[in-house]
Amino acid sequence: METVMKTAKMSLWLLLPMIFITGASMDGSEAALFPSVENGTFNFKTDQNQIEQLEGKASFFYPEGNSHHGFHSIELVFEDLLTHKGYKMGLTLKKEDGKNQGPIGYYKIDSQNLGFIPNNNGAFGFADISFLGEQPYYTKSGTINITHANEKVLHGIINLSLENFQEGNLKVTGNFIATLKEASTIE
Repeated sequence: METVMKTAKMSLWLLLPMIFITGASMDGSEAALFPSVENGTFNFKTDQNQIEQLEGKASFFYPEGNSHHGFHSIELVFEDLLTHKGYKMGLTLKKEDGKNQGPIGYYKIDSQNLGFIPNNNGAFGFADISFLGEQPYYTKSGTINITHANEKVLHGIINLSLENFQEGNLKVTGNFIATLKEASTIE
C-alpha cells in the first residue's frame, strides 16, 4: 500500500508542473488561450486598430421548430451593453444531431452560404459594428466550437473571418459563455 501511495504522489508532482508550464486546461479545451469570461458575457479580439476588443453580453435561444428532422439549431447573440460602442454580432448554428449530443461540437462556416442560414451542418453569422462603417459584415470562413453546454448555458470559442460588400475584412477570435434568453425577451 505504501508503494502505491508513493507512486501516486510522485505522479501528481510530475503531472501538475507540466499542466502549469504548458498553460493547458485540465479538460483539454482551447479556453486557456483566451481571457476568462463570466456567465452571460463574451470577450473577442479583432484585427482592427479602431476596435481591437469586443466584449459584452452573450445570449442564445433555440428557434421555433428547433429539432425537427434530426437537426439542432441555435441562435447566438453578442451585444455591446458594456462599453456602448455600438456593435452586435449574431450566429446561427445548425447540425445533424442523430446521436442526441445536443449543441456540443464544431460548427464550420460554409462560404457558399454567404447571407443565408445553413440548410444542414454549418454556421452563418453577421456583425454590425458602427465603428467600421455602415456596411454589415458577414461570415466568410472559420469555426465556432461549443465546448460545454447545459439547458441554460453554452461555453464556446470562435475563430471567424468576416467581410462586407465593400471588400472590408474582419477577423474575430475569442470565447464566450452565453446564457439562455427567455422567450419573452427575444426580438
